[in-house]
This record gives sequence, structure tokens and C-alpha cells, in this order.
Amino acid sequence: MKKTILTIALVLILVVAALFTYFPAQQPFEYSLKLALPAKALQRSLQEQSLHPVAKAAGPQEVVLRPGFYDGFLLSIATTDSQSQNSPLKLIPLGTDSTIVYLNGVVRGGNDPLARIATWKRTQVVKEKAKAWLQNLQQMEQPEQLYGFKVNVGQVPDSVMVTKRFTSPAYPTTKQIYGQVALLQQYVTSAGAQATNPPMLFVQETCSGYEAQVALPTNRLLPGKADISYRRMVVKGNILWAELRGGQATVEEGIRQLGNYVLDHGHISPAIPFASLVTDRTREADTTRWVTRIYYPIY
Repeated sequence: MKKTILTIALVLILVVAALFTYFPAQQPFEYSLKLALPAKALQRSLQEQSLHPVAKAAGPQEVVLRPGFYDGFLLSIATTDSQSQNSPLKLIPLGTDSTIVYLNGVVRGGNDPLARIATWKRTQVVKEKAKAWLQNLQQMEQPEQLYGFKVNVGQVPDSVMVTKRFTSPAYPTTKQIYGQVALLQQYVTSAGAQATNPPMLFVQETCSGYEAQVALPTNRLLPGKADISYRRMVVKGNILWAELRGGQATVEEGIRQLGNYVLDHGHISPAIPFASLVTDRTREADTTRWVTRIYYPIY
């Protein structure tokens, strides 16, 4: 009888010892993922998400990104109906085109055996959901996901053009823009030259309204006159471009995103960005049908 009791006691001691050994009260975890995109781009995108947190499915629970300290982030992972694990998320740059996303933390629980087992289960949930959420970031390696459209790298399409500036107290209307383009076209025709591509447009806001510049690529260099100037572009210079569909708000956002691309990849822009008005906007009232190519010169 005594041997039986001693055996049972020994087994219980071994079981408890095993529980305390393999199920610690504090269980650390970590996960890292290498992404083929610049750290600046990922930082900016995650900041936008963290400022407007939206719960995203990562299995049966939810994962929410929140602002952290020193430009960092916290990943909040719901492990039960009433509990969440908040863990720091760090971005480690690798050169100019890659980033390591590193997540680590400690899941804490009670000291008794049942609490330790519950902590272990919570840790497995955290690991599973964190891995799924981080792997979902791989979608951002595609420029379409990060910037909203495909970014192309090419060469400057036109080497010479004529340009004209004008101002407006409000954002220039289609009638105003094409009125200025018509003046350029008249000058090009009178000089015996030809336009080689659709008209180009750049608009910026000033303290007193808006300043706009229209341009018309030509088949040869023209001297210009009065308020019409000529301009040379760097022959075979590098340029970013994208084709968009939509109104002027879409174009402005597209140019802003190309500016982000320039900063993200460490480029320098030697000239202003511009929009090539592929669709004649005077003949198409539906802005959703407007096709515009946006260009951003780079070094």
C-alpha cells in the first residue's frame, strides 16, 4: 500500500515538475519576416493603418495595428473574448529596398499548473495570428498595393516643348486649361512645327490661388515668343510614369504617390512632375473615362 502511495506521489511530482518545466508562467515568442520593399514605404503605410486601426481577420481572432513609441507600432492580438496581447513591432531597414519586420513579446499568466497550460494555449494563438498577419504584409511588395497603381520606370518621352504659365484664383477649369493649350497649338502651327504628344499640365496652389503651366511637346525646338517659352528635357533621362483613369483628384493623388515612390527609393527629382492629358477633356464630360499619364523625372 505504501509503495502504491509513494509511486502515485512520485508520478504526481514528476507531472507537476514537467508542467513547471515545459509550461512556464511567462512564455516569450518572436517572429520576423523579410520584405522586398523600402523601410520608408512600409513605415508610412503602417502609420496610416495604425492611425485608423481596423481589425483584420487572421483566423478566428482579430489583429489590430496601433501606434507605438518612437515611430514604432504595437500589434494587438485578441486571444480570448476579453484578453489581448500587445507586442512591439519593429522595422529594420536592409539597404534601400528591403526591410525586416520583427515582432516579439512575452505572454504572461499565473503560476499554478492550469494557468500555465492556459498561458501556453494563448501563446500558440498569438504565434499563429501574428504569423498570418505578418505574412499578409507580403502583398505590399507589389507597387499596386502600396501606391495604388503600377509604377513604370522609363525614359523621358519628349526632349523639346513649348510652355505657358497662367494663374487662377480657383483651381483652373477645363475650359481655362484648354484655352491656354489652344494658344500653344496656334503658335506651334504658325511656326511650321507639329505637336508630337498630348498636352501636359502642372498645377500648384499658391498663397493667392493657383499657378498652372501647360506644355506641348514638339517635333523640333522653337524659340518661343512673349509669354510662350521653350524647354529642353534631358535626352534619355530617367522618369517614372503611370497611366490613370479618373478625374483631377485621381491625378493629384497619383502624383503624390509617385512623390512617395521617389522618397522611398532614394531618388532625386530634377524637374517638376506633370500630367499628360491623353483624353481630350473638352470632348469627354465623364471624368471616370479620362485617361491621364503622370510623369515624374528622377535621377
